[in-house]
Amino acid sequence: DNIGRPGLLCVWRVDTQKCIDASPLIVERFLPEAGVAAANSEALAYIGSHSGEFLCVDIRTGSMRWTCQLPDRLESSAAISASGKLVFVGCYDGSLYAVNAESGTIAWSSKTGGEVKAAPCVPAPSLSSAPSREGVAVAAESVWVGSFDKCIYALDANSGALLLRHTTEGAFYSSATSSAGLVLCANLKGQERQALTYIWSSARTSKVFAFEAEAFKLVWSVEVGHAIFASLRVDEAAGIVLVGAVDGLLRALSLGDGSQLWACDSGGPIFATPCVHRLNSGGSVYYAGSQAGHVLCVSANGLPLWRARGPGGGHSAPSTFGELLIVGSADGALLVLSATSGAELATIQLPGAVHSSPVVYSSRSLVLVGCRDNSLYCFKLTTAGSRPGRQAHDEPLDGACSPAVELDIADAAERSRQARLLVLSRVLGNLTRVPPSGEIARPRNHDN
Repeated sequence: DNIGRPGLLCVWRVDTQKCIDASPLIVERFLPEAGVAAANSEALAYIGSHSGEFLCVDIRTGSMRWTCQLPDRLESSAAISASGKLVFVGCYDGSLYAVNAESGTIAWSSKTGGEVKAAPCVPAPSLSSAPSREGVAVAAESVWVGSFDKCIYALDANSGALLLRHTTEGAFYSSATSSAGLVLCANLKGQERQALTYIWSSARTSKVFAFEAEAFKLVWSVEVGHAIFASLRVDEAAGIVLVGAVDGLLRALSLGDGSQLWACDSGGPIFATPCVHRLNSGGSVYYAGSQAGHVLCVSANGLPLWRARGPGGGHSAPSTFGELLIVGSADGALLVLSATSGAELATIQLPGAVHSSPVVYSSRSLVLVGCRDNSLYCFKLTTAGSRPGRQAHDEPLDGACSPAVELDIADAAERSRQARLLVLSRVLGNLTRVPPSGEIARPRNHDN
């Protein structure tokens, strides 16, 4: 029965000193002398933690390439420039940092008026009309980020020079995204600085904005009657942007004017970014996780296809790999579900809550995810009919997981208990800290 069923084998983990809420950024680069052969490429992961340490890890070995110590905690996931030379990350000190992707040195930083919890966004650049010194057109590249000072910023990606500062009525938890020449983002109206500790109330609302990425001009904005913490996700082929909110509705808004095309009830508040899955037959389906502990699959026209029960809910966004759906949970579980039915195929229990969204390095069947036990994990997706954790074409994978990962069951059980209390308090709409690990009561924001 189990032949072909997937499993998760821990390949390596990296200690980041404090807990991880960000999601890893995976970058694969072909070596200049190696052509395009996958065997002659390198894969790197960039991620930060609450220690303020921003690091680069070789995915195939788990070895550290470099670390960059920033002044305050990092919850923002990272983004990379089109050239691959700079990596951008937001920091609790209120700055957006551009870090050299090769060396880990800071290229520039730009200060905002509040904490930067949202991940930056780099729209696909276009060729500017101004020629370079060599007479060749150069790419005009910008990086966008929302801040807790209620502003959305566009900066020159190479220098950090300010291109746009648009003031709104609310702070930005949700990360910006770009598609079809637009930059889309959502704020949280009524959110004040002291509310860094408390998540939401029914009185708070949000607004979704769409900007022209090249003209830095607001195209449309739409009020949503409920708070948005999840990042937006675009299905460009369908012409929609997906919006998850705390009222439990997954909404599809038109990319053209922001009008609502449909809404589907997930069964609980949505804090995790929805997932777009392209079907081999054409078209898309969408996945959304809720704080009620459900994962919902929605058709392209907004109809629920299935709802699967998962443990704990949380902020971890689902990721797809072929016909598999991978999602983390606030109770520390990392699950592999069937993307077609929602059936649970595999699960592994981690020693801490998983607010980070799993990211798949598909050419190696690897899953990377951060955990609140201070670790970045790499798992191998295996099948019962294959040799565990190793295929014939794989290179050796070093930095294997410590036995403590499997043996720290008592700590995992306590964290699971706290996570379940936290999820219950969020569903009831009255979040309070859960002792003794109160930091899990902070709002999370993640992008894939």
